[in-house]
Amino acid sequence: MPNMIKTSPTAELMAYFRGHSDIPWARDIADASGSEHVARNMLKDRFSEAGFLAVVAEGRFKKCNAYARKFKSVVEIAAGLSPRGLILTEDPHLTYVSTDLPEMLGKARVITDRLLEQRQLKRPNLKWIGFDALTSDESAVNQVLESLPITPLAVISEGFMMYLDIEEKKAFLRNIHRMLKERGGALITTDVLHFDRERKNRNHVLQAIADATGRDMRTLNNMTRREASEFFMQAGFYSEILNPAIKISSLSSLRLTSDPLSLEVASLPVWVLTPCVPTSPNVRVN
Repeated sequence: MPNMIKTSPTAELMAYFRGHSDIPWARDIADASGSEHVARNMLKDRFSEAGFLAVVAEGRFKKCNAYARKFKSVVEIAAGLSPRGLILTEDPHLTYVSTDLPEMLGKARVITDRLLEQRQLKRPNLKWIGFDALTSDESAVNQVLESLPITPLAVISEGFMMYLDIEEKKAFLRNIHRMLKERGGALITTDVLHFDRERKNRNHVLQAIADATGRDMRTLNNMTRREASEFFMQAGFYSEILNPAIKISSLSSLRLTSDPLSLEVASLPVWVLTPCVPTSPNVRVN
């Protein structure tokens, strides 16, 4: 994904804001990665307006996890500095695979290994694979599948697909469809967004991110829910919108309980996509 390299710093950006939550390991990762410096450098004079990103980071993370816990095999696409692997692999019967571009994957692995060593923990069920999610190389998809037990699979896209244009989205969904056709399971994504251009403070922050990454999520994600559902169907997926009840601690810790924008993003759902094809008969359902 050479054309996606410029979006990599958004991993540190969201790690910083996720660190304001009560998500386990999130503050440790934010501190270890130097994420505050990256966030301030990216947002510049808009940094003080970006508190709502903490609510976004916490809410989407917890809502994805609420559904992912139904599975014993989990793959996260463009995982960045997510603490999800550390959290889910507390269950020794669950296998989690973190995928990303090599540089970000290496950084995340160094931080994770250091944190585990500090706490004298081992996680043999936490795995790392460099993976171009837009690849046309079937062997790359096979490498991910071969790292996992033959059980239904949760694939998580949290903050990746929203940086893709339509053709890139199609390429990504083709690869995920192939994984799920082979194993069964679901794609869990938070990346269906429709932006209100009247939200000036949000648009100031999103413009700063667009300036830094060269990708403007406001223009790349302008589908209504109906349009998104039709797009996913054309790509071979049934879609379901879920909004599990969760506690978003950053609303209170950052004093955002009366902020309309933060309350709005706290209510964003997750989408669960399942392939419109039968699962392989070789898959074992637990």
